Amino acid sequence: MTLTNEEIGLAIKIDDYVTKLYANGGTDEDLLRTMYDYMPLSRKLLDTAMHDETDKLCQQYAGFYTSAKLLEDMAGAIRDGVISVPPE
Repeated sequence: MTLTNEEIGLAIKIDDYVTKLYANGGTDEDLLRTMYDYMPLSRKLLDTAMHDETDKLCQQYAGFYTSAKLLEDMAGAIRDGVISVPPE
């Protein structure tokens, strides 16, 4: 399967945001605090792209990789109980 223009566009939008945030002195904590509006985009992209396609996007767009890695690390910490999440 090939990435659609929409999927590539989502990755570019996330990459641009993350790249600008770090270029302006932002930190991982800043990214987590301000990334809320980009979460649906990230989720949509990760739900629709194949694993190898996601890897390709991560290789092409460092900001997209940074955001995906940060979310992956956070999900792992929640799963492992390092970060507690209140019940729904």
